[in-house]
Amino acid sequence: MWRNHRTARGRPLFSAGRSRGRRAVFWFHNAKERGALKLFVIEREIPGAGSMDREQYREAARRSDEVLNRLGPDIEWVESFVGDDKVYCLYRAADEGLIHRHAEMSGFPASRVTGIRTMMHPATGSRP
Repeated sequence: MWRNHRTARGRPLFSAGRSRGRRAVFWFHNAKERGALKLFVIEREIPGAGSMDREQYREAARRSDEVLNRLGPDIEWVESFVGDDKVYCLYRAADEGLIHRHAEMSGFPASRVTGIRTMMHPATGSRP
């Protein structure tokens, strides 16, 4: 059974369902459908990020979560993707300023912040 993908605080990022036959169909909620929080991709230049061990990732996540809890409900960490020397994070926030504030408080650089207008997936073309 398909489930809705949700952020850490339980808000839907996109919905997944069944269409004709067994093919999954994904449709993404735009900013207006999601409410006040906007979606951002953050590029963080962190040398050696891909070589960190599990405990280092765990500690980084704890530090980020502590700052997010202090900043309140207007910012959420959705997920991150780790490369060799960069980390790409997906966040939801009321504005870009909160992203930069989180970076300052957590000690994680926000080398580049991009606001997301909409999202798509290979199955987007199948949406009725």
